[in-house]
Amino acid sequence: MRHPKLLPLAAAIALLVGSVAPVPSFLSGLSSIAFAATNNVDQDSDNDGIDDLAEKQLATHSDPLQRVDNQNRPYHPLFANVPPLAIFPQIGDADGFVRPGQTMLFTNTVVSSAKLAASVLDVNPSPAYSNYAPPQTLNFNPQGSSTQTVTTVSELTIATLSTQKVAISSTVRARLAGSTGSVWVTDPVVLEPALSTSTIPALGVTVADSQHDRTDQYLISALTSNFGEGDIRQYTIPGGNSVTLEDDMTSGRGNRPPSVTCNDAGACLTVWDQLDI
Repeated sequence: MRHPKLLPLAAAIALLVGSVAPVPSFLSGLSSIAFAATNNVDQDSDNDGIDDLAEKQLATHSDPLQRVDNQNRPYHPLFANVPPLAIFPQIGDADGFVRPGQTMLFTNTVVSSAKLAASVLDVNPSPAYSNYAPPQTLNFNPQGSSTQTVTTVSELTIATLSTQKVAISSTVRARLAGSTGSVWVTDPVVLEPALSTSTIPALGVTVADSQHDRTDQYLISALTSNFGEGDIRQYTIPGGNSVTLEDDMTSGRGNRPPSVTCNDAGACLTVWDQLDI
């Protein structure tokens, strides 16, 4: 079951820290400002904060209403979309004016318009408060409705600051719910036969991933030598199929293993030392 990374969504709210009582005329122009802004993530072609795999999953959703954002634009990796997630922060102080050392509650209401797996909310470090606010789990139900709301509350201690306006922000790291299949489990370890088919032990081996988009395909090159004669062998993982690249018993061998590398197309090159004698 695949859980595409969705986005880190950030929100911030204005807060005034002061050590004296506020002047009404000064506060008349101050209001709590909440906004949501997405940040670029890896594999996000249009920089809208939703990675391409998540946009593909949304665009091919079985429910046509889930294939478009709240602006009725179809999800597409080359066109910016509005993320199906919003953060609504709120400070636990009515007038937004607090004093140093004061304890304050910081509430984040996270609303999703797509089915999400359990996600994480971080209260970002800020000079506005002195304590550490640990990450909090957003227990979205991936089997529930598309629209869900989760609220978290963090307790913050206002730092010792001069009178100034500061910002407190939060970030959500979200994942779409898996589209098909059961929950992934780890397969049991199955030991394969030994690779070597030579009576001479390998003095050294090198390993390369033969397919860069996979984590289970490797090529091993080995030197079997008695410091004078020997073979250059190659093995594939998994499977352990063996190919002898060089078995000229009249060539001198040292003790350095061959080198192997592969390009994105899966074409591999192996090189080794050889002294003709």
